[in-house]
Amino acid sequence: MILIFKILLPIFAIIFIGFYSGKKKFINKNISKELGDLIMNISLPALLLTSTSKIKAEVLFNAQVLLGFAICLIIIYLATYFIYRFSLKKNNRISALASLTTSQPNISFMGIIILLKLYGEESIVLIILSNLVVSFILMPLTLSLLDEKKNNKKTIKGILVKIKKTILTPIVIGPILGIILSLFNITIFEELDSILIYLGDIAPGLSLFTMGLTMSANKIIFNREILIQVLIKNIIAPGLMVFVALILNIGETIVGGLVILASLPPASTSTMFSLKYNVYKTETSSAVLLGTVSSLITVGIFIIAYQ
Repeated sequence: MILIFKILLPIFAIIFIGFYSGKKKFINKNISKELGDLIMNISLPALLLTSTSKIKAEVLFNAQVLLGFAICLIIIYLATYFIYRFSLKKNNRISALASLTTSQPNISFMGIIILLKLYGEESIVLIILSNLVVSFILMPLTLSLLDEKKNNKKTIKGILVKIKKTILTPIVIGPILGIILSLFNITIFEELDSILIYLGDIAPGLSLFTMGLTMSANKIIFNREILIQVLIKNIIAPGLMVFVALILNIGETIVGGLVILASLPPASTSTMFSLKYNVYKTETSSAVLLGTVSSLITVGIFIIAYQ
């Protein structure tokens, strides 16, 4: 319990400070998008690049971890999509946003802090592999559904274009460059490494603050749809990850990190997409906020279970 307190209290305290700062107008809550761009396009890619480049190449290529995480997130995504599309009778865009909310854990903003405290530098591998699943599968699929025009069926070519677009983002290019450096045993020269470290060090704290600031800008509601998303993300997703890990016989030292990653609250990506496409904004931001608050309990439970 002391360990959980030490790990989770600072995280939620920084989120609350961001939320409070936005509500009290200490900081303009409308700049959260710009702060998010700084994190996703500069700070976090720098952190992933320098961290990845220092990990041994053989450690990076863990097919079991990649497959396990991919299976778990894809099942959650598709299950949510079918619930929303055919049971709740929502359109493709709303179904896609709900699916991304329930399947994409807050890896970049919260996952790095929690896993580094629990498992040290080696946990960066889990962060990188899980980000690859999100970047190569979930994001292109969601963007494809969000961009859908009436009476215009999406083709394989269209989805491949989305994948290409996602691959060319800094948050994907950063770790890919790190992997290349690791493969060829190339060391980043000291001055550049220092720059990357300085840029990367601001990512965890600023990302949590930005989460809170973003939440302060949105109205919060609670209904059946929000409840479904929170339950799937915070309870069903990590439970499924436990099952998938057992089926794939993933080693005990890795299972804990994977389950804790799966138990993380929703990433703010779906909120950003809802704002960009002007659809399902209140519901998406409410699901992310309530999922984050309730994760204080659920993440704590899984940390206890796997420590």
